[in-house]
Amino acid sequence: MDLKDPKTQKLILIGAGIGILVYFYIIADYVPFNYRARAKEIGKLKGEYTQKMSELTKAQQLVNRLPELKKEFELLNQRWMVAQELLPTQKEVASLLRKVTIAGQESGVHFLLFKPGDPKASTYFTENPVQVSVTGGFHRAGAFLGEISDLSRLVNVSQLKLKGFDKGDLDETVQADFVATAYTLAEGTLNESAKQSGSVTK
Repeated sequence: MDLKDPKTQKLILIGAGIGILVYFYIIADYVPFNYRARAKEIGKLKGEYTQKMSELTKAQQLVNRLPELKKEFELLNQRWMVAQELLPTQKEVASLLRKVTIAGQESGVHFLLFKPGDPKASTYFTENPVQVSVTGGFHRAGAFLGEISDLSRLVNVSQLKLKGFDKGDLDETVQADFVATAYTLAEGTLNESAKQSGSVTK
C-alpha cells in the first residue's frame, strides 16, 4: 500500500472518518445515554427504597406501641360509656324535668317559673335549657340546687341569681332564678339507639 498514493490517502481518510462516526454514534453516544437512564432508574429506586424504609419504621413503631394504644383506647371507651350514662336520650328529657320539679317540691320551694327553651344541638349532644324561678327559705333553695346536682343524669345550673326578701316570712326569704340545662345524646351517637330502646331513667 502506497501511503503517498492519493487514492490510498483518500481511503485512509474515509476509514478514519467512519471510525470517528462509529465512536461518536455508537460508543460515545449510546453508552453515556444508557448510563444516564440507568442512573436515573437507580436514583428512583433509591428514593422508593428510602420511602418504604421510612414507612416500615413508622409501622414498626406503631406495632411496638399497639399494647399502649389499646389500653388508651379502652380507657377512653370506658370514660365515654360513663359519660353517656350521664346523658339521657331525648325521650327521657320529660321524665328528667319531672324529677327536677319533684326535687323542688321535696325541698319545699315554690315554683314561679318553669319554662323549657329551644334545644341547641351540637355534634355529640343537645342542650335542653329550662328557665326556672323558685321562692323559699335560703336553706330550702340551697337544698333544691343540691338535689339537682345529685341527679343521676347531668343537669347544669347556670345564670344563678339570688334575691332576698325582707318580709319576715321565714318560708319566703329568697328568690332563685337560674337556667337548668339537661344534656341529651345527639341522634346517631354511639349507643344512643340502644339507650332509647331499652334503658330506664335512673
